[in-house]
Amino acid sequence: MYFKVEKGTETFKKFQDLKERSKQVRSEAAAVAEKYGATNWCERNRKAFGGLSAIQLSVKPDGFRIEDKQQ
Repeated sequence: MYFKVEKGTETFKKFQDLKERSKQVRSEAAAVAEKYGATNWCERNRKAFGGLSAIQLSVKPDGFRIEDKQQ
């Protein structure tokens, strides 16, 4: 089922605000990944605004250990 949201309506403005917030969160997540020297990262799935699920580093950091034995 689809709904058409007309431009200029309050609902349209709320969706636009959510879209802008989503862009901001993705940008901040990328900045955090780059800050720690990530060569690649995975965004959080099934969440409205993403975030980081995993980052890939080129070197193993000091004190590194695997917390989840399944990984």
